Amino acid sequence: MVKVFSSKLDRSLASRPLPSGILHSIESNKNKLASRELPSGIPADTAGAIRALISRAFIFGFRFVMLIRAGLPLASAAVSWLMISAKAR
Repeated sequence: MVKVFSSKLDRSLASRPLPSGILHSIESNKNKLASRELPSGIPADTAGAIRALISRAFIFGFRFVMLIRAGLPLASAAVSWLMISAKAR
Protein backbone atom coordinates (compact mmCIF):
# COMPACT_ATOMS: atom_id res chain seq x y z
CA MET A 1 0.00 0.00 0.00
CA VAL A 2 2.80 2.39 0.86
CA LYS A 3 4.40 1.92 -2.54
CA VAL A 4 1.17 2.52 -4.46
CA PHE A 5 0.25 5.47 -2.21
CA SER A 6 3.68 7.05 -2.58
CA SER A 7 3.74 6.59 -6.33
CA LYS A 8 0.30 8.16 -6.78
CA LEU A 9 1.15 11.04 -4.44
CA ASP A 10 4.48 11.69 -6.20
CA ARG A 11 2.73 11.89 -9.57
CA SER A 12 0.08 14.23 -8.15
CA LEU A 13 2.59 16.51 -6.45
CA ALA A 14 4.77 16.67 -9.56
CA SER A 15 1.90 18.27 -11.45
CA ARG A 16 1.66 21.12 -8.92
CA PRO A 17 4.15 23.98 -8.67
CA LEU A 18 5.23 23.69 -5.03
CA PRO A 19 8.37 25.02 -3.31
CA SER A 20 11.08 22.40 -2.85
CA GLY A 21 10.99 22.81 0.96
CA ILE A 22 7.36 21.76 1.09
CA LEU A 23 8.00 18.83 -1.24
CA HIS A 24 10.95 17.71 0.87
CA SER A 25 8.87 17.89 4.04
CA ILE A 26 6.12 15.79 2.47
CA GLU A 27 8.62 13.28 1.07
CA SER A 28 10.34 12.84 4.43
CA ASN A 29 7.10 11.61 6.02
CA LYS A 30 6.07 9.03 3.40
CA ASN A 31 5.66 6.21 5.90
CA LYS A 32 2.91 8.11 7.75
CA LEU A 33 0.57 7.76 4.75
CA ALA A 34 -2.51 9.98 5.12
CA SER A 35 -1.69 11.12 8.67
CA ARG A 36 1.14 13.36 7.54
CA GLU A 37 1.40 16.80 9.01
CA LEU A 38 2.12 19.65 6.66
CA PRO A 39 4.80 22.18 7.53
CA SER A 40 3.60 25.40 9.12
CA GLY A 41 3.47 28.55 7.08
CA ILE A 42 1.80 27.07 4.02
CA PRO A 43 -1.05 29.18 2.65
CA ALA A 44 -4.47 27.73 3.49
CA ASP A 45 -5.47 27.10 -0.13
CA THR A 46 -2.20 25.29 -0.86
CA ALA A 47 -2.49 23.22 2.32
CA GLY A 48 -6.05 22.27 1.39
CA ALA A 49 -4.95 21.23 -2.09
CA ILE A 50 -2.08 19.13 -0.69
CA ARG A 51 -4.40 17.46 1.83
CA ALA A 52 -6.80 16.64 -1.01
CA LEU A 53 -3.95 15.10 -3.03
CA ILE A 54 -2.86 13.05 -0.01
CA SER A 55 -6.42 11.86 0.57
CA ARG A 56 -6.86 10.88 -3.07
CA ALA A 57 -3.56 9.00 -3.06
CA PHE A 58 -4.54 7.15 0.12
CA ILE A 59 -7.92 6.18 -1.32
CA PHE A 60 -6.23 5.02 -4.52
CA GLY A 61 -3.81 2.85 -2.54
CA PHE A 62 -6.59 1.45 -0.36
CA ARG A 63 -8.71 0.56 -3.39
CA PHE A 64 -5.72 -1.08 -5.06
CA VAL A 65 -5.12 -3.29 -2.02
CA MET A 66 -8.82 -4.15 -1.75
CA LEU A 67 -8.89 -5.10 -5.44
CA ILE A 68 -5.98 -7.47 -4.89
CA ARG A 69 -7.68 -8.89 -1.80
CA ALA A 70 -10.84 -9.50 -3.82
CA GLY A 71 -8.91 -11.13 -6.64
CA LEU A 72 -7.00 -13.60 -4.50
CA PRO A 73 -10.05 -15.67 -3.46
CA LEU A 74 -11.24 -15.68 -7.07
CA ALA A 75 -7.87 -16.94 -8.25
CA SER A 76 -7.84 -19.54 -5.49
CA ALA A 77 -11.32 -20.74 -6.45
CA ALA A 78 -10.30 -21.00 -10.11
CA VAL A 79 -7.18 -23.02 -9.29
CA SER A 80 -9.18 -25.30 -6.98
CA TRP A 81 -11.81 -25.83 -9.64
CA LEU A 82 -9.14 -26.72 -12.22
CA MET A 83 -7.41 -29.11 -9.84
CA ILE A 84 -10.64 -30.84 -8.82
CA SER A 85 -11.81 -31.19 -12.42
CA ALA A 86 -8.37 -32.58 -13.41
CA LYS A 87 -8.64 -35.27 -10.71
CA ALA A 88 -12.14 -36.21 -11.88
CA ARG A 89 -10.83 -37.08 -15.35
